[in-house]
Amino acid sequence: MADNQGSRGSKGIVLLLAGGVIILIIAGVVFFMQRSAPAKHKETPPVIEEPIEIPAPLVISDNIKPIEQISPDAGATVATETPQTPKGDRPRGYSSEPMGKIDTRQIKVFINSRFSQVRACYERRLKLNPMLEGTLDLRIAISSSGKVTGIGVNKDTVGDSTMTKCVKSTIKKWKFPAPEGGRAVFDKPFKFKKKI
Repeated sequence: MADNQGSRGSKGIVLLLAGGVIILIIAGVVFFMQRSAPAKHKETPPVIEEPIEIPAPLVISDNIKPIEQISPDAGATVATETPQTPKGDRPRGYSSEPMGKIDTRQIKVFINSRFSQVRACYERRLKLNPMLEGTLDLRIAISSSGKVTGIGVNKDTVGDSTMTKCVKSTIKKWKFPAPEGGRAVFDKPFKFKKKI
């Protein structure tokens, strides 16, 4: 009888252990199935595009007269006539002084003698960008005393704003030969290329 009870106790323990193992296996299967099941994504709301406003076209006045005459020997364009610009529309550097005349050869010699100052701006930027090259075409306005009153950019193929600011700042410090009879405006292209 004692043998029979011991045998029953052993069978009970074995059954309990077997049941526990089965429960663990089922729990493991359920756990891995939940992890491997594809996650349900929340549906994203549709993207609503707002209409783009197109700016109004730029209107250019028909009453503007041509103001430039090209001087073939100087490589610069020289303004010879003052456009009739309303007071509120005047560009920066505008002066009410009458237009004078400048000796384009004298201006060319003046600029060439100071070109090393302008080139220094290029050389500094060239150290940071060895591929830097191009033309910087400036429009320079000077007063009747030769002082620079404004500098604009006609064309910039160099594409380095820091260099452009440096060049403009350098030229603003110059005092050009005084024009005869008033102020002057002229264009000057500067070509920048690496020295080989």
